Amino acid sequence: MPALDVLRVLADETAEATEPLAQALAQLKAAGDDAARAEATERYLERVRRLAAAAHALALPGLQQVCTHIETNLALLEPGTLTEDREAAFRDWIALLPAYLSAPKDVRARDKLVEYLSHGAWPRPLSGEEAQALIAALATLEEESPEELAASRRPAEASPEDVVLEIPADVNKLLVESFLTEGPLQTAVYTATIQAVIRGEAGAEAVNECRRVVHAVKGAANTVGVRGVATLTHHLEDILEYLAEHGERPRGALAKLLLDAADCLEMMFETLMRGEAPPAQAQSVLQRILDAANRIDRDEPVMDEPAAVPAPAAEIVTATAAIAAPAEPATAPTASAAASSPAAPVSPKVAPKLHIAATTIDEMLRLSGEMVISRAHIQERLHQTHKLLADLAERHDLLWRLAEEVETLATVRGIAAGQKGGNGPAGAGGLFDALELDQYSELHGGVHAIAETTSDLQTFGNRIADLVATLDAAVNQEDILNRELHEVISRSRMTPISTLEPRLQRAVRQACEVTGKQARFAFRSGDVVLDDQVITALLDPLLHMVRNAVDHGLEDPVARLVLGKPETGAVTLEFLREGGNVLVHCRDDGAGLDLRAIRAAAVSRGLIDEHAPMADEEIARLVLLPGFSTRGNVSTVSGRGVGMDIVANRLRALNGTIQIHTESGKGCRFTLRLPLSVGTAHCLLVKAAGAIFAVPTDHLERVIYAGAKNVEHAGAGWIYRDKIDTCEVHDLCGLLDYPAPRPFGQDDDLRPVIVANTENGHTAVVIDGIQSGRDLVLKNLGKYLNGLRGVVGASLLGDGRIVPILDLITLLRQQRSETRGESAPLAHAASQAASGAAHLPQVLVVDDSLSVRTALTELLTSEGFEVRQARDGVEALEEIEKARPDAVLLDLEMPRMNGLELASRLRARREYRDLPIIMVTSRSSDKHRNQARVSGVNEYLTKPFRESELLSHLRLSLHKAA
Repeated sequence: MPALDVLRVLADETAEATEPLAQALAQLKAAGDDAARAEATERYLERVRRLAAAAHALALPGLQQVCTHIETNLALLEPGTLTEDREAAFRDWIALLPAYLSAPKDVRARDKLVEYLSHGAWPRPLSGEEAQALIAALATLEEESPEELAASRRPAEASPEDVVLEIPADVNKLLVESFLTEGPLQTAVYTATIQAVIRGEAGAEAVNECRRVVHAVKGAANTVGVRGVATLTHHLEDILEYLAEHGERPRGALAKLLLDAADCLEMMFETLMRGEAPPAQAQSVLQRILDAANRIDRDEPVMDEPAAVPAPAAEIVTATAAIAAPAEPATAPTASAAASSPAAPVSPKVAPKLHIAATTIDEMLRLSGEMVISRAHIQERLHQTHKLLADLAERHDLLWRLAEEVETLATVRGIAAGQKGGNGPAGAGGLFDALELDQYSELHGGVHAIAETTSDLQTFGNRIADLVATLDAAVNQEDILNRELHEVISRSRMTPISTLEPRLQRAVRQACEVTGKQARFAFRSGDVVLDDQVITALLDPLLHMVRNAVDHGLEDPVARLVLGKPETGAVTLEFLREGGNVLVHCRDDGAGLDLRAIRAAAVSRGLIDEHAPMADEEIARLVLLPGFSTRGNVSTVSGRGVGMDIVANRLRALNGTIQIHTESGKGCRFTLRLPLSVGTAHCLLVKAAGAIFAVPTDHLERVIYAGAKNVEHAGAGWIYRDKIDTCEVHDLCGLLDYPAPRPFGQDDDLRPVIVANTENGHTAVVIDGIQSGRDLVLKNLGKYLNGLRGVVGASLLGDGRIVPILDLITLLRQQRSETRGESAPLAHAASQAASGAAHLPQVLVVDDSLSVRTALTELLTSEGFEVRQARDGVEALEEIEKARPDAVLLDLEMPRMNGLELASRLRARREYRDLPIIMVTSRSSDKHRNQARVSGVNEYLTKPFRESELLSHLRLSLHKAA
């Protein structure tokens, strides 16, 4: 028989299925066609089949037969035959299952269920023989053997198999998607709630809320079959249940364990969504949970003494939506209970959702972009048609005047000819003279026909003009609809910034633990959303920024008290929307940037001249150079020279900018500015050197027509000055290496000026002209033109011309470094740093296990290392011959050539005697350690290892080797 706790989980799952089944029945009853009926039927059967699969997995044949009975009756249900009694039968049978699952040997629960399924309301009720067979099947439960009883007890040690994160291949994809969508959200609720409990801001109800959330995650993990999540949450739930029953607030080591469990769960879901190996610390966290749960089982103390409870290293303040809401709805009450209890508030209706692959959304966006280009072509053709119609109208007016003149001339000539002949009009007997009766000759008739045809042409021209105007209105309407379509599709890819909060919280906590500092982390995102691609690219820069804020920015608690500051520092991450851009402010209330130390470090590395004049802002920007660090020692969060340069590079790739503001003793603020989405951009079409270029308006402040007259001579150069700005000025032709069409300072220079918002403030750019503003679809330049300085892509105009899309910020940055004397040191520093740090520290990971290689690669890559892989010693030697790595991480036991042999081979060669070698293995005996040391291994770590320990050894080894 399955363990009772497993049956209780299944009972809870069946209770939760009551409402979805009722909704599916209501949809089935209201279905007006076959398609709607099929959809509702499939929705109902999905729940039944899920229950049948669970019954099969738990060896419950009776429950399987119940599910088969329901499927059979639903198949026999004819359209229009869902009466009230029959609807109640299909709705309420599942409400009888929790009683049976809670007490499988209870005869009354079994009999009540069988009796209900035998009711005449069913299309095919159970017959007498079928009812007896079902009773027997429901009563058939295998007794647990002594081995099974032993297996059901809580284990003492965690094994690698207990944290496996594999999703079975035969699981319904919708279940998996639901699990991977709801699981991270539920885990975030648990994280925030347990933090509030530990801080003393929430009481027993919050502990119960944590238990309910963990229970929901456990049930979902068991349903999908993810053993690692199910095992961890199973034992974690027991600890939370103990706290809830005893009304105790976690403290000391137990409080830290509950926070570590939250971090581990979040990382498990992250690795699940990326299809990677379990987090390296998963087994150690599970082991600590097992130790605590086993102490509870033995009635031993599980918490430290309440006297010396340290404050959390990092406190979290969030400005997003409240997260104290229940993670799952309560079990639906029975009919009798509902009748005797007050009415519960009605749950808000949730809009149905579809799971669509990201590639499908990308393809829809691509097609929407192509529609923009196609619409531009149509508008261009319409514009040409309007010009032709205007020309046609002008020619028609000319033709009309000529026809009138010819007709007048023919009439006059006819009258003159009649007078000359002296005869009156024919048939008139000479009674009328020429002026009293028109005389029509063949010439006159032809001229009159030309005049009538000209009038007809005018009528047709007016009709064509009306049709073109109607077509123009239709195209404008299509343009509006296409914009709405593009916005809707783009919104489907938009993700709330708040989804980054758990990862950033964890980064702050880990940085506080490593540095021994205390930080209060405030995350304010409001309702800001970003393109999913932008969020993915932005995560690493934000992680580096908050780590640096703790490590470099905040003082240690003792120093803060001496300075009169609160013991706990403040780190704030705020997101604001500004037009088509998002501003990200990362602030801390620490000491601010040490500009003297930054300058000294740059001088010692030969990046700048000791006497070179540099403004404070330029000195601050030195921290963005590759490989720059002011730390003499290496820790797990700093000293390796990898961090803020990643932030700067990622922002450039996103067409973003970064500004640094620091104030000694008061803190530092980094401001990032980046576009809301990628793929399309509103651009200003400008002229320079006879060509058309597109400039994205994301970084443009304003346009000044005839603004070139405001350019003034200042010192050895030129500036732009008006009532709003006084700033540096450049010519777009010069930025693009074209010869400037005319010099600055001429009184009749009426060229327009655009003002850009750069990391150095406002900058004016003189252009030759402005054509228009348009929404353009950014197209990649292809592999042969990728990386072209100052060009982010190209787009196709309506007339078929290809227009380059400029990266104005990069062009200005490059021009500034080439032309301005005070920026020359910074440009020199950038070039020196780039040449000295052209590549990230490179690590070769050697292990025959794919999961271990994948986990180590992910860890090292996220920490700023470049990683190569090898499956054994032989393959590692081949990789080392291709290019020498900066360090080697290797396993001991591998096929063909093990780790000891590989280390010995490397140490035997002079060029590799100083190469850092770290062995990571499951062998922990002194014999293996000594042999590794003899073979030349620098550091020896045993699995499971702590990420921080591995990174610390690796960075220290690299520092010594340097």
